[in-house]
Amino acid sequence: GDRDDSRTSSDDDVDVEVDDDDVLYNALVVVAADGTVLTRYHKTHLYVVDETWASEGSGFVSVPIPVRDGAGGESGENGPGSGESVVVATLGICMDINPRGFVAPWSAHELARACLKHESSLLLFASAWTNNHPDDPPESVTPVDPNEVWSYWLNRLAPLVGEDVHFACANRIGEEDGITFSGCSGVMSMREPKIVGALGPEDEGVLIRVVDVPEARRR
Repeated sequence: GDRDDSRTSSDDDVDVEVDDDDVLYNALVVVAADGTVLTRYHKTHLYVVDETWASEGSGFVSVPIPVRDGAGGESGENGPGSGESVVVATLGICMDINPRGFVAPWSAHELARACLKHESSLLLFASAWTNNHPDDPPESVTPVDPNEVWSYWLNRLAPLVGEDVHFACANRIGEEDGITFSGCSGVMSMREPKIVGALGPEDEGVLIRVVDVPEARRR
């Protein structure tokens, strides 16, 4: 979780601006390749742990991200310098993928529908996902099953199936205060749907996948 502050940097120094209020958010920051802060997103659906310290955000956010056409492609036909497009990405943090407060209808699919509404081609998801509740006794904790994790996420994103959207998740691994985090970071194409790359429950690393974004989804 981060304070609602802003930070800008250069080669020589770092300027920090901090709001005067004490409002705290569970936040995600999107930074462009040149270091420009494109947006800050505040988590919309708070988990029980968030509710002890964080304020709720004002709603789901999508951001246009500049990307270089053809950069990193396998064919080599459109290398660096071939031009730039803007790809729209919807942002989500952990509990955002669940029904609001676990009381909203399962069929509401709030995060997925926000992605559709904003005509996004990416759903960027930062998470500290776990397969047990903080209050669960240790004996009830079960090992992480990657198939179960991905199946749940897919079910929560059902409205996106068949769409030209990629779901990219960065999820925490390891343990803290008796809580085991699920890992399973990866990328899933929602059109088929299929997983196009994934790390395991205990894998720490950087996963890179090149995906196609149809021209109709570019801005």
